Amino acid sequence: MKAIIVFLSAGLIAAGNPAVLAESTGRDVLPKQVIAATSLTNVVIDPEEDAIGGSVSRAVFTNAVVNREPVDHFSLLKRDARHVYFFTELKGLTGETIYHRWELDGRIVAETPFEVGGPRWRVWSSHTLNASAYGEWRVSVVDINGHVIDSRTLVFTR
Repeated sequence: MKAIIVFLSAGLIAAGNPAVLAESTGRDVLPKQVIAATSLTNVVIDPEEDAIGGSVSRAVFTNAVVNREPVDHFSLLKRDARHVYFFTELKGLTGETIYHRWELDGRIVAETPFEVGGPRWRVWSSHTLNASAYGEWRVSVVDINGHVIDSRTLVFTR
């Protein structure tokens, strides 16, 4: 088990509040990742705590999903407006909640939850890209504990 020790100034921990820890450390911190708060200046965070098993066997950006399959795939778009789908095939995650986290230039703009109903489960989410959405898009497949299982990047340019 890996652990990260974070030293914060007094009063910043706010009783182990994950939002305060994330803001203070610059990292996403979930309640289950806080191993110990031995004082107001010593917090131990475990980024691997409660990581679930399973994997992403396919992850692509596509124009459409037909019969639960992507019709194409791409990683670069050069248009003014576009409805984009992110398709993933999940394996070994039955019963888990998985999220598609859409980010534009590092800023989270949407999160879509999915309940995985079988050993091989295909899911997709979509987002409309318009003229104000140029930049680097990243969609991460994230588990309930905030661990990124996989991610893909799409560049949307003029």
